Amino acid sequence: YSFNKSISKVLFDHYSKIISNNKIPLIIDCGSNIGASSNYFKIIFPKSQIIAIEPDIENNKLFKKNVYSNNIILFENAISSEKFYYDIIRSQKNDWRSSSIKKVISNKNEINQRNTSITLNDIFSKFRVEKYSPLLIKIDIEGHEKELFKKNTEWAKDFKVIVIELHDWLKPNEAISSNFSKSISVFNNETFTFGENTVVINKSI
Repeated sequence: YSFNKSISKVLFDHYSKIISNNKIPLIIDCGSNIGASSNYFKIIFPKSQIIAIEPDIENNKLFKKNVYSNNIILFENAISSEKFYYDIIRSQKNDWRSSSIKKVISNKNEINQRNTSITLNDIFSKFRVEKYSPLLIKIDIEGHEKELFKKNTEWAKDFKVIVIELHDWLKPNEAISSNFSKSISVFNNETFTFGENTVVINKSI
């Protein structure tokens, strides 16, 4: 997540602008895994509030050991465009780097035993615009970005920078990135590719 000088300048300029307006820069790390990216963002943007979101229980055990700042808040949920119950699905090799989720239907007796997804609107209800201002959102959620950008995507235009790993290669013929492309088309943006990541700069803010 170390980008070239021009993109880094955009990020740092907006970071400084938020601070000068007496607000706290908000960074959301969707698919925070074991905490490396959240730690990196906190080091680079020390005055920011980091929100980490990771559904995998085993990853979160390591996250809690790795995270170095009390100002990194972890939500142990899957992120999506709506609320639902889910199970964690790991690869046959039990690879902690690429767990995914599967929706399930629970009866009333099972609800307390199921994992529940959260939405970005849930996050914004807790970290309100009066105090916080969105700076960057990182999304690496193993193909679930299709569901994340399916609806309720008004939040996308509020971030200066979106960093996303698109997984069309992982799930061919499922148009994984189509909803994402539609969501960013509603605002003026520049889009770059850095390795596995697509970086979107919002030129409207």
